Amino acid sequence: MKGYWYYAAITTGAAILYVSSKAEWLPLLIILWLIWLKARKGFPLLPFIISIISFCFFTFYIPEIEEVAEEKFEHLSSHVTGSIDGSAVITDEYMQFQLEGSHSISNTNFLVMYFFDQPAQSQASFVKNGDFLHGASCVIQTSHESIEKPSSSTNPAQFNYQQFLLQKDIHYQIIIENLNQIHCTDPQPLSHIYLLRHQLIDYMHGRWSDNTVMWLTSIVFGDDSMMDEPTEELFQRWSLSHIIAISGSNITLIIAIVLLLLVKGNIVTKERHNYF
Repeated sequence: MKGYWYYAAITTGAAILYVSSKAEWLPLLIILWLIWLKARKGFPLLPFIISIISFCFFTFYIPEIEEVAEEKFEHLSSHVTGSIDGSAVITDEYMQFQLEGSHSISNTNFLVMYFFDQPAQSQASFVKNGDFLHGASCVIQTSHESIEKPSSSTNPAQFNYQQFLLQKDIHYQIIIENLNQIHCTDPQPLSHIYLLRHQLIDYMHGRWSDNTVMWLTSIVFGDDSMMDEPTEELFQRWSLSHIIAISGSNITLIIAIVLLLLVKGNIVTKERHNYF
């Protein structure tokens, strides 16, 4: 198997892609590809079998995302309580954050959104003044009519916003009309790291162009909220939205995979790949 393990890694990645995208043509493509390697390229029998086993195993091992059952919120009197999970996303148009619901609402997670009348001048000042920071306990004055499930796609190739949020364990969304509806207190100590993130984004806004800041916030900070609509639709059309919101470690992994394919495909030599 020496020198052939990356084939098992490729089939494992294909299995993950198949489970997440439901692309019914993908298993057939993988099988035909392996058969072609065996017939035309003298692919050894052992890595051939292990590659097939890897694809089949991870296809059944990786769980599918199931839609949560419809939950009724009529029992809510006038408010929703929970704690903020992660960093708030702030753009010129809106602010949003993930709220982990309390035990009184079955630990349901919400996406809370507020649309600005005027853009916030500073992200750091806005989240600090409102305590919209990680771990803060929040009470949102709302009614059950304001709690709704995210919209789902109607076409097979259309971006499924509901499925996208379910991958983040978010089941419902709340759109508030006034910031006075939210009262947050007692953020956790870890929130200072998230506050530093907003301060760095403010720093970049004041020194670089909007286009540069857009790509930096997407790749470095995992925030694609500044992405313009045509570019975002292009990524969604090709099911590549995750690429514009990845961490530095994932970028390193992608570069390593690309270099591996270049070397194994005899496109570059082991000596020349050091230039990359």
